[in-house]
Amino acid sequence: MVRHDNRGFSLIELIIVMAIMAVLLGVTFYGINSLSGKQVNECVNNLESALGSTRAYSLAFAQGTVEMKFERRTDGYYITNIRNGTAAESRRVGNSTLSVSYFTDVGTKVEMAVGTSLTLSFKRDSGAFEPLAGGGHCSRIEVSKGGKTTGLNLVAATGKYYAD
Repeated sequence: MVRHDNRGFSLIELIIVMAIMAVLLGVTFYGINSLSGKQVNECVNNLESALGSTRAYSLAFAQGTVEMKFERRTDGYYITNIRNGTAAESRRVGNSTLSVSYFTDVGTKVEMAVGTSLTLSFKRDSGAFEPLAGGGHCSRIEVSKGGKTTGLNLVAATGKYYAD
């Protein structure tokens, strides 16, 4: 007579398997969140760098205008420096999975959709931000993805900017 052993798994074995699954799930979740946070921080750092070079050029040139055009295209976010009406090569600063919006000093929030752009420039004599084309000043640029949001605060009167 053949005897079958149908006892199943012990409680200890089930607990060990569940603990291993929980650790794997936690590592995966952490990896996904840190990846999206890295992209957000990288985009904000690229914006800070572009603002710095635009401000430096504005203060260095005796004549003409220097602008930074930040725009959303279908494949991501791009920065283009414009000197005396001539656009330099565009540089990609963020991918299309990011969500970017900017705020004006009157509280208006503008979500950047494909084709939307924000042009920032500095006053030659003081380094302060020039008003936007529609009036007012940009006071904040927010970049987000998933649960991670980081902002770049702009101080219109001084031309200073700082990240959260």
